Amino acid sequence: MSARIEPLYAIHASPESIEIAIREAEATSKRYANKASALRGLLDTRRAQIAAGTWPPKTDTRPTP
Repeated sequence: MSARIEPLYAIHASPESIEIAIREAEATSKRYANKASALRGLLDTRRAQIAAGTWPPKTDTRPTP
């Protein structure tokens, strides 16, 4: 997936604006990397639970309203 920079932004953006956009993109990237890492951990846990026969739960574990 490639990022797209709007043509008018590419022509008119100030250096400060570009720096802000870079920081925002890096922060977004870090958040997605953190989420992916957490999801990998959850996947490892789920696979171990399946291998141990403890998932899916045998009883309804949903909270009562």
